[in-house]
Amino acid sequence: MVHNDELVEVWVSNRWGVHSEMVSECDRDNNYVECTDGRMWPDDQATWCQSEEVWISPKTYQDGEYFQSDWDGEVYNKGVMCTTEDGEVVAEDEIIDSNDTWFKTPEGIWIKVEEEEECIA
Repeated sequence: MVHNDELVEVWVSNRWGVHSEMVSECDRDNNYVECTDGRMWPDDQATWCQSEEVWISPKTYQDGEYFQSDWDGEVYNKGVMCTTEDGEVVAEDEIIDSNDTWFKTPEGIWIKVEEEEECIA
């Protein structure tokens, strides 16, 4: 018995660039995910963004719209990116949710405020 499966377009990224391919619907449904660009990409090339609960295409990620945090390794939208005085790139929520006190300079660099030690009188 031959299964007559329709061919559908998907997108892939390789060393020659980004291009579309035709695959069976079954292959697409089992091996591809829909990304924020509205295209289907191989699940091993797409990146999961937990904070937005969306898949990011390799092209979108390479275009710099998202970044990977140096603190938790998660992927975030560039709109929440912060740079610490140590040059680490993190999400703003990570700084806000930390147990430390932070100060943002006019240049946009986040500096950890060191607690002053109490003097014993």
